[in-house]
Amino acid sequence: MVADRLAGRRVLLLLDNLERVLASAGELSVLLARCPRTQLLVTSRSLLRLRGSTTSRSARSPSPGRRWGRARGGAPGPGRRALRGARAAGRPGVRPRSAHRGRRRGPGPSSGGLPLAIELVAARVRTMPPARLLRRLDRTLDLRAAEVDVPDRQRTLRATVAWSHDLLDDDARALLARLSVCSAGATIDTAEAVGAVDGDLDVPEVLSTLVGHSLVAPTDTGEEEPRFRMLEVVRAFAAERLRERGEETATRERWARHLATVSAAAGEGLSGPDRRLWLARLDAETADLQDAVRWAVATDRAGLAVALTAPLARWWWARGLLVPMAEVAEQTARLPSAADLSPDSAALLRWACGTMRIALGRVREAAPLLATVVEDARRHDDPGCSASASWRWP
Repeated sequence: MVADRLAGRRVLLLLDNLERVLASAGELSVLLARCPRTQLLVTSRSLLRLRGSTTSRSARSPSPGRRWGRARGGAPGPGRRALRGARAAGRPGVRPRSAHRGRRRGPGPSSGGLPLAIELVAARVRTMPPARLLRRLDRTLDLRAAEVDVPDRQRTLRATVAWSHDLLDDDARALLARLSVCSAGATIDTAEAVGAVDGDLDVPEVLSTLVGHSLVAPTDTGEEEPRFRMLEVVRAFAAERLRERGEETATRERWARHLATVSAAAGEGLSGPDRRLWLARLDAETADLQDAVRWAVATDRAGLAVALTAPLARWWWARGLLVPMAEVAEQTARLPSAADLSPDSAALLRWACGTMRIALGRVREAAPLLATVVEDARRHDDPGCSASASWRWP
């Protein structure tokens, strides 16, 4: 019937939120074949995958310092900014570009630049000072829209993300949940190590599905391979799903052990021809490496903590992380599981504690530990000292 009405007419047909009836996307090809003068403008959180279609992502809100341009597939960027500015200005005394410029800009890391998040936060400025609102941004998943004409699926960020999550199949939901442990995103190798359990998922294929649903985005980090990231609001939602699945501990174990292999390979690679690539990889992995070693310490996994940190001693130092990593070494040495370390790992840990104490000016406290390392090396006929080999300067 629609094709009969449109046949021979020059028409632009707008279809909004097609993700809910994605199975009918194939019928659009039939419609266009019968109505060659008809053009379709479709909004969807999932890719249509139709031949001859052109896909444009609607622009996320820019970070501070970026210019506002026309949002492809949507209204001009300044109009959106004006809308949010007007909503924020609903509270007397609040003006865009006000005295709050010196504070943290934007709606904060929890929103990830998501336009809906910014609008929800801006609406709250009517009843809450911006400085107070900044302290509450860790709750943005539950921040509720004030306007009565907002669709149910956009009443909260949780509902908005859940809308997209409900469109996924079981494999995609599993991978999304498991990837939530990666705070700074994941390379393909990390995604495969973390996301698959006994080969239950074809991770690259499922990852493509998540990208198609705009829940994960590939970014170029200079590592010569993409890194897949989630908005913080999506990751928070996915982390809740991971806990509901009862997989958090097992997933974090796979994640931390994989990062330990990355640490070992990087320790070797930093002194080789691929040093530049390894530096880029480690810079991208810094947050996850720190999170992983904190998790290892909190769960009494001394061996894993040593494996994560030991090969990268010089790199931690060069990145200005000596003090926090020295504290990690001391905490690891006090763990009950430290008594079960292999001789080499135990020597590495004592060497780490000793050298970091020296670097922090605590020479007297370091001397007994380093003397023990030397004594053990002599007893095991290891004049090179295995600890020095693992903690060498690249």
